[in-house]
Amino acid sequence: FGGAIGSMTPLAQLSVTAAGGITLPAVVATKAIGANDGSQSYTGPVLLVTDTTLSSQRSDPTTGGNITFTDATSSVDGAYGLTIKSDGVASFGGAVGRKTALSQFVVRGRAIKVRGVRVNGAGAASQSVGLSSSGAPKGGLIDLFASSGGLTLSSDLDAGAGLVVLRAGGSIAQTGGVIRAGVLTGASYYGSARLTGANQVGELATFSAAGDFDFHNAGALQVSGAVIDGTGIDHNGISASEVSLTTLSGDLTLSSRSDATSSTAFIAGGSGVQLSAAGSLVLGGQVAGDGAVTSTGATVYLESGKDVTQASNAGAITADTLTGSATGSVKLASANTIGSIGAFKTGGDFALSDTVAPKVIGPLTIGGAKNITSPTTMPTPTPPPLIQPLPLPTPTLTPSPLPGADTLIAACGDPVSACLSGVDQILTFRLERVVGFPTLSTVLSGLRSDPSPIWQGDVGGKR
Repeated sequence: FGGAIGSMTPLAQLSVTAAGGITLPAVVATKAIGANDGSQSYTGPVLLVTDTTLSSQRSDPTTGGNITFTDATSSVDGAYGLTIKSDGVASFGGAVGRKTALSQFVVRGRAIKVRGVRVNGAGAASQSVGLSSSGAPKGGLIDLFASSGGLTLSSDLDAGAGLVVLRAGGSIAQTGGVIRAGVLTGASYYGSARLTGANQVGELATFSAAGDFDFHNAGALQVSGAVIDGTGIDHNGISASEVSLTTLSGDLTLSSRSDATSSTAFIAGGSGVQLSAAGSLVLGGQVAGDGAVTSTGATVYLESGKDVTQASNAGAITADTLTGSATGSVKLASANTIGSIGAFKTGGDFALSDTVAPKVIGPLTIGGAKNITSPTTMPTPTPPPLIQPLPLPTPTLTPSPLPGADTLIAACGDPVSACLSGVDQILTFRLERVVGFPTLSTVLSGLRSDPSPIWQGDVGGKR
């Protein structure tokens, strides 16, 4: 075909058979009209000579609009991009990019059936990271979206150092083959995602599933949980009913999230999280058993063929129960919130920092030192003892010597009443202050008969 097909007015249907090969133009568009269902079919090897878009629309809600590469001979090759937008099923009987890798392969369909895809973007072989700073793939791109059903992978998806995007309305299952990509992202909106082959992915970005998410990687894996622009996946981090990430060899590393908020989990599993690394397990991001960092969650299981490490400034673990094993040591130094510690086995030390005092259920089989720290409960302060004021001392008064009766008579004469008017006031004041006696005129009536000096200190006898 030398020019576009259906670009002005879509064809009602297209069927092409050419054993020698089919060269596709830039645009092929079909749309169901009357008895024609808007489908496209290609029998024979297909060659891309430019970036090509195939689109089909159907009128019947249940049939039509399929785009089919009919049999094993209907492979698609060419160093260009192929985009398929199908209202029905997009199916490939042969491999895509088997002889010559495509630059990108993007498929939208109610269902997708593929038998192996290989893409290789410009310069992909020299790239160590699958995304540019803008979020676009540096290498090739494989983007599959089965909107109404599940997505089954039975053969290899090879994007080199590029990006693989997997999305499905139902479950995503890997029954064969491996995924090769610099970065993998995806979503299973109403099902589980189980990618358990010996995959070769450098970085796991955002991936969510309504059910469980189980991913295996043959080598080391970095889990970033990054949101990639243009994929239509807006979930934050790795979230599913249960999250299980496994490296068959190499380390499993959780990066810290610069775009995550304090209430957003980096890895969130409603019923639990399992992280298993054949090498070291490095925890840099938040891990929550129920998807909420602000509350305790389900069980978090950590396993490492070497050490498990978590820096003090890394994302925290939130879980009802923590279990696991490590051939080496375990050091969890962040502000974790763990309700209890279940069975855990280490070949080396075990150190856990926790914001609460976790209950140890065990059994714990620790090969080295064990150190579980949590904030110390402050004792209730003891009030200082009440100091009772001391009673004021009772003054001891020694009265000045007072004159006896004979002295008064000698000085005043007899009778003494004439000169006692001034002395009376003075003696009365002194006597009343010391012993509380009545006035002098009352008590001196008997001085002539008893002239002893009663005023000279005989106060205690009160004579």
